[in-house]
Amino acid sequence: MRLLLTACIIFILSSFNAASQVFKKLNYQAEGGIAISVGANTFGDIESTINPLTTQHHKHKRFRVPTMRIRGFVYKTLNDRFNLGLKTGIDVHYLERNWYGEYETNVSVPVQLFSEIRMIRIKKNRSVFAGAGFGWNLKNLVHEPFAERSGILASFEISCNNNLERKSFYYKIGFEYCEENSSYHFIPDQSWEKEEFLKYKQHRKQLYIAAGINL
Repeated sequence: MRLLLTACIIFILSSFNAASQVFKKLNYQAEGGIAISVGANTFGDIESTINPLTTQHHKHKRFRVPTMRIRGFVYKTLNDRFNLGLKTGIDVHYLERNWYGEYETNVSVPVQLFSEIRMIRIKKNRSVFAGAGFGWNLKNLVHEPFAERSGILASFEISCNNNLERKSFYYKIGFEYCEENSSYHFIPDQSWEKEEFLKYKQHRKQLYIAAGINL
């Protein structure tokens, strides 16, 4: 029994040591910025196949005011030019107007596989990177009869890194495209009608600027 307990302790300690070595080899970034919607609001019609119903919905939808962006990036440096990792954070959308005409603030959570490549080394302590990410924007906003839910998220950006006193600061500009899985919930008034969810895609495009630090 003592031998088994000793073996378990050794295994746990070695596992913690291996995990700590992995985390030591990872790099971390934190950043904040704002995003502004681009493109006009556009609308489309969706028609039911089981009810005499046609309803209008947003095809492309702008955010009313700039979005606050907070991001964290955990990545592995594969070589002196290429980084690969996971990026996530939170987007805060202020004063959005819902179906009832009320103004509210809501949030979404982006999760992306993200890569960076060093394009240009301007000086010894300054470089330009190009980055691209693809993933999912987590969201669940419901105001009957409409709902806006999670969808794909793609982004592209250019950043400039500056190394100052052992810390690396950066600033960037980028473009982001999001496709939300949305729906209209039809609740019948007549006995011969059927309840259904009319599904459609809602698109958003934003330009963003941000600044951050390599931790």
